Amino acid sequence: MGSNGDINEGGHVCKEGQQEQTIIQSKFHGKITKTVLKHGKGFSQPCLESCCEVNILFDENSLNLLRETDSNTDLQSIESGQTFEITIGRSSGSVIMRTIETCLMSMRDGEVSKFTFDFPHNSSASKGSYGEECRNNKTHISVSTTLSLHSFSQAPPTWKLSSSEKYTLSVSHKAQGNEHFQRSDTEMAFYCYSTAVKYLICIPELSVVSETGPLCLDDSASVSLEEFKKLLCICYLNLAACQAKVSNHEGVIENCSRALTVDAGSVKGLYRRAVAYIASGRKDLARTDLLKAQKLESQNKTIASLLKSCQ
Repeated sequence: MGSNGDINEGGHVCKEGQQEQTIIQSKFHGKITKTVLKHGKGFSQPCLESCCEVNILFDENSLNLLRETDSNTDLQSIESGQTFEITIGRSSGSVIMRTIETCLMSMRDGEVSKFTFDFPHNSSASKGSYGEECRNNKTHISVSTTLSLHSFSQAPPTWKLSSSEKYTLSVSHKAQGNEHFQRSDTEMAFYCYSTAVKYLICIPELSVVSETGPLCLDDSASVSLEEFKKLLCICYLNLAACQAKVSNHEGVIENCSRALTVDAGSVKGLYRRAVAYIASGRKDLARTDLLKAQKLESQNKTIASLLKSCQ
């Protein structure tokens, strides 16, 4: 971007001392400080699935950190100042690039803003934390970037999507999460599974369908309630699997409990929650879960072995 002279066209440039500063609180990325350098136009902002045309300018320290932790992002385009295309919710890059997605969702067309946030940096920094308690245990490095949002597609907000579209998107994000998990990019997998759940829990028909009838999402698709429950349960269990990778036991317990609310007979949910209970010193609760799991799968040797350790 360069100097203020490069950002004069199409908007009001904020003078020194008049720059608007706000704090963005992100569940995934913590506190992000935003300073508006040039106001954008209109009121619309990018949302999930919006395709953004953006220039990204990092300070040298942040760029070096990105080189160390990100093998997926086109750093050559960033360093040369080329326009970069980012689809919100579809980033395949590092934690830094996913934080930039969050930053973009606060911007308007033509806006230029500077963002500063802490990056959790250690030997597994690119793998992530997936919970406040894990994020607090990391060494943090301050990252600074200036984003120039040239344009973005007007993707409809979640509440405007049809139920069929929400279901289809949830399937897509869950599949993308599986790919990341298999590549050991656990934090990106967690992000994808979370997005899948976000779409699923916004399907209004779920509160009025019968237990046996089909879930008619619209006239172009019909999904059974059993299929929906299975997908939602799997997404919660996959979130728990990501959290187990970083020993976030409370997160595992929480997401397994959500999965068991959807399907009380999920052996995988009972077992994973029991493992987390044991790790957090609650063997009595683990034993209760394992006894339930054993009733459902009496020949499961793994369950029997873990149950013995709870005696």
